[in-house]
Amino acid sequence: GDFKTITQIAEEKKSELAPLLENNVQLTLIIAQAYLNTDQTDKADQHFLSLSKAFPHNEQVAYHAVIALLKKGALDQALVETKKHLENVQLRSKHFLFHFLQAQIFLQKNNKSEALLAVNKSLELFPKFDRGWLFKGMLLEQKRENKEAITCYQKVLALVGREELVEKQLVHLLFSEQRYAEAAHYLERINGTCAEYFF
Repeated sequence: GDFKTITQIAEEKKSELAPLLENNVQLTLIIAQAYLNTDQTDKADQHFLSLSKAFPHNEQVAYHAVIALLKKGALDQALVETKKHLENVQLRSKHFLFHFLQAQIFLQKNNKSEALLAVNKSLELFPKFDRGWLFKGMLLEQKRENKEAITCYQKVLALVGREELVEKQLVHLLFSEQRYAEAAHYLERINGTCAEYFF
């Protein structure tokens, strides 16, 4: 967990570490994660992108490489990468994550219908994926499909137990749908002391 020391060693011993990093995915991942945890995301992203070429079957590398492309705004390239990883049989257990990443890319490209299809595929593969249900709920809410969004938020809470922001949004939507008894049920669970809660 001493990420600062790891990054210092990586900088100071760059030439000595270079031959070790070529074939050692675990060591390179440690350094990339250390850069991430010390807010040196550009350096971390460089490591993840170079790792993705050398180790295309590593799920952690593949995931972080797509995230790096998303942060750079290279949406088309990120989409190509997710499709490539979805074709990779060795990453099958993590395909739900790549469908989820596709959903995020499509949303950034302002294609909500494709984003919804992608998040649905993600949830088909892993129905207990709380972030997927949350994303789908937000998408449906943007499309003014409040009843369906309510169902998604309820699934999030069923999976995680308590999440105040989700509970607040759920209360708001239930109230807008005039489902007051349900809204009261969730409102009572929130430990509110602010003006918004009493309102």
